[in-house]
Amino acid sequence: MRRNASEPRAGHYTSFAALVTVAGFSLGYSSIGFGLLFLGALWSAVKNRRIPWARTPLDVPLAVFGAVLLVSAAASPYPRLAAGVTLMLLISGAVYFGAFAWLLAAVPGTRDRLLRGWAAGAVLAAITGLMYRALAHRFAAQDLLQGRAEIPRGVGPNGLGTTLMLGGILSAGLALRAERGERLLWAGAGVLCLAGLLASGSRASLAGWIAGVAYVVWRELRARPAQMAAIAGAALLLLVGAAAATPQFAGRLGHTVSDVNGNRVRIWHTSLEMIADRPLLGTGFGTFERAYDRRRAQGASPEPFAFNLWLNLAVETGLVGLAAALWVAVAAVRGWRHRPGAADPPGAAEMGPAIVALWIGLLVDQLADNTLFSISTSAGLWLLLALVTVVPPAGVGRGAGAADSAGAEPAPAASAV
Repeated sequence: MRRNASEPRAGHYTSFAALVTVAGFSLGYSSIGFGLLFLGALWSAVKNRRIPWARTPLDVPLAVFGAVLLVSAAASPYPRLAAGVTLMLLISGAVYFGAFAWLLAAVPGTRDRLLRGWAAGAVLAAITGLMYRALAHRFAAQDLLQGRAEIPRGVGPNGLGTTLMLGGILSAGLALRAERGERLLWAGAGVLCLAGLLASGSRASLAGWIAGVAYVVWRELRARPAQMAAIAGAALLLLVGAAAATPQFAGRLGHTVSDVNGNRVRIWHTSLEMIADRPLLGTGFGTFERAYDRRRAQGASPEPFAFNLWLNLAVETGLVGLAAALWVAVAAVRGWRHRPGAADPPGAAEMGPAIVALWIGLLVDQLADNTLFSISTSAGLWLLLALVTVVPPAGVGRGAGAADSAGAEPAPAASAV
């Protein structure tokens, strides 16, 4: 197929919009990038009759999951609410995943740029969150009384904990792969992300950070046990010292067991009852809070979600939806394990261990939280899915062939904005 003359412009525009998206992710502002990507996809649909996309092993599982969401919304006791939220999920997922996958398959160097932009945005989010926390401590303004770091008009404390956990793991991966001068830069970024995470007070995010950083350190330094032990010890001392210097977090950490027994276990138990009531298709995506209000005990506080990703999916989409989501997860793992080797452009850092560590941290975090169910925070999930299923082109001159070898559409056949 003859290359469209507008493709270079398509790549530049989509790359810019994607960088805006990942840079704003940690702040909770990636919806700005979504708007840019949506406009680009709309223009492409009008001009080229297709949106940015690249074939991946996830195409069929994602299509099935989307169909299950639509059926679940139609069968929901809250059809208007479920239909609206489901429609937004399908649109945002198609725009995010399509743009990320197309860029990774067609534009050399995209993976490295997006990962570095993501980590840089996390540093900005950490600084903003710490400043917000400092204002709360100094002025004790009415809207800052909870004392936990967050981003004004962006992510709340738990969401910030999740985004900074991912930024911290990514910074650790970049530091372990970088040259000496750049290594210090990314190590400093990782320290800032950890400080911001602790200031957010998110205990689930801290567990995810520990799991993710431990994995990436082990993968990168397992051939050098002495260096691995030294870095692990330094990271442990940093963590203990930073936690001790954050009294608000230390106080929350001390109440973890009682909070889990008194809050999380009650919500999880009620969630299981809700699944038993509507086991196949659930209550409809985005309806947990409405459905939970009908079952919560008198005097119990309303809850927006189940504080467990998998339970929340089962409540809202039923066991059929949970099975479809697990199919997506299995297909992503298989796509990652069977991808061709030597996929990186010459000179680019191999970030495979860091990408796996990001997944590990995210999955651990979401066992006790739900921070991915907004248009803004879901961007990270769609990017991670694209990263494990699309092999980037191996060089500037190879674009189309490399994309095709990954099972993705070559650049000329992929849709362009």
